[in-house]
Amino acid sequence: MHSLGTRFDSGFRPNLRHFEQRVKFQLQGLPDSADATAPCHTVKRALGTLPVKPRPLHPIARLPEEWQSVLTAQGERAFVARQVFSWIHKRGIFDPSAMTNLSTVLRDKLAKEGLGPVAEVAHVHRSADGTRKIVLRLSDGATIETVLLPGVSGPNAQLEVDADAAAADDDGEDEESEGPTNAPRIRVTQCISTQVGCAMGCVFCASGVAGLQRHLGPEEIVAQVLIGRALCDEGEQLRNVVFMGMGEPLHNYESTARALRLLTHVEGIGLSTRRVTVSTSGLVPEIERLGKDFQGQVALAISLHATSDESRSALMPINRKYPLAELLGALRSYPLPPRRRITIEYTLVSGKTTLLKKRCVFPNSFVDCPSRST
Repeated sequence: MHSLGTRFDSGFRPNLRHFEQRVKFQLQGLPDSADATAPCHTVKRALGTLPVKPRPLHPIARLPEEWQSVLTAQGERAFVARQVFSWIHKRGIFDPSAMTNLSTVLRDKLAKEGLGPVAEVAHVHRSADGTRKIVLRLSDGATIETVLLPGVSGPNAQLEVDADAAAADDDGEDEESEGPTNAPRIRVTQCISTQVGCAMGCVFCASGVAGLQRHLGPEEIVAQVLIGRALCDEGEQLRNVVFMGMGEPLHNYESTARALRLLTHVEGIGLSTRRVTVSTSGLVPEIERLGKDFQGQVALAISLHATSDESRSALMPINRKYPLAELLGALRSYPLPPRRRITIEYTLVSGKTTLLKKRCVFPNSFVDCPSRST
């Protein structure tokens, strides 16, 4: 949505007129060569609609009970399903031939069914502070980006975080299980993508320049975390995951929701829901659905970036469909557990937003909405 573009494309300067025209075409489903003067009534329609052809669930995207259903139908014993799930999601192994406690016959069946890597590392760009942008090439040749954000914490080291890592803050979660408290350790937050491109057309974001190409499958979302975990340096621990990369997570709701269930499953990666944050530009119905489906346990971040409908609509076309009043209503009704907060993200855009003048608006707008800004 915004993080990869703002972090790694600091030289990017969007052409606002180009964005307004391209977003109009994206929302209307028109080709880029269509009449630029055509009326843009469809901001209120299904935003960024993309035909989705139903496809079989990829093996990596199966939950343990789904593996059990598939494998017992093939004559395997129930416990084998959890062995397969553990190989994939706990050990990060995609190649059936490496799953040594499975029978050779089953390994061959899994390979024929299509179990295998869904992404490969094309490039790793490392910055001076240890941040790594990982470019992944998917099976169809499309590329996406995921980012590892390290931060050192401990009694002798001040925690270093940025907006993405702050969104995954655990609000005081007990950390006794992490080992000796006198040794600083490197905790890593990973920023992951949910789409190839993006339909939202936010003017400050590089991810949506080419529009939405396609949704990612849940297996491609989860694979980013499994690959990112394997690429952590010695002494680093992947602690938090934020859905803040390429794409709008809630526009690809089904894949995002299944990825959340896979990432937090106790028999797999086992991330706490407290350590997973979904960032959205403001799709109100999907915010409500996320709260209902996960009982508010998944942390929520809102890309706000402006405090008036006029300003926000100029920056983020989604605001024309779901203006601030509707968005704030959805945030107030989000079923937050005690002591949890919604993260409000605000980007300074030269000539468009001014945080110092707008900061006073936050207390009035969010007076009954537990939130923090980044």
